[in-house]
Amino acid sequence: MLDQRFAILLAPLLIACTRFTPPRPAIAQALFAMLALLLLIRTGVVAHTWVAHRADLAEMRQAIAMIERGARMLVVRPEVGTGLRLAPQRHRVFHHAAQLASLPTLAVIEKSAFVSTLYALPGQQPLVLKPPFDRLGGQGDVGLPTLDDLKQAMTASSEHAPDQRIQRWQEDFDHVLLLYGYGPGAADLVQGLPLRPLLDGASVDLFRIVRN
Repeated sequence: MLDQRFAILLAPLLIACTRFTPPRPAIAQALFAMLALLLLIRTGVVAHTWVAHRADLAEMRQAIAMIERGARMLVVRPEVGTGLRLAPQRHRVFHHAAQLASLPTLAVIEKSAFVSTLYALPGQQPLVLKPPFDRLGGQGDVGLPTLDDLKQAMTASSEHAPDQRIQRWQEDFDHVLLLYGYGPGAADLVQGLPLRPLLDGASVDLFRIVRN
């Protein structure tokens, strides 16, 4: 993410440091018209994409409405590339990587819930997670655990757990929210896991953790 922001920062600096004097007024007018057209097209694309994201927001709010106030929600994804070809175009940005991981944090506002994708990176965000929540999240969308990680955590010893944040996920969380499950139905994706489907959406699936 830092390299992308650095490139965006360099672009206006390069323009500001460039002095171009067109040889004729007609060339300047043509360049201005071209840049204005590009800006208009880009604005239209961005507006269309954000309007299309209303469906994602509605589906996420439907899932959030199903959880209890103060619940703990673990956000996961399928294996890399699973069903991504079925993803709508609005989810394919930055080299076709889907970008929905920040949306579940609405549950923090609407249900006072703890969400594992809450941004609380030291030195980057003002939020500080206190124990026991500090070991359960705070990494934002960096390295979302997968469904296979959950299966491995159920059988691996503590020192061999794939991710310490999900070492005891069955006890630490109440719900699992699956993003980007574009392919099979929710029940098929979580076979072998103690999860009960609550919502089988187009790109968001919600499960309740079944405890013994």
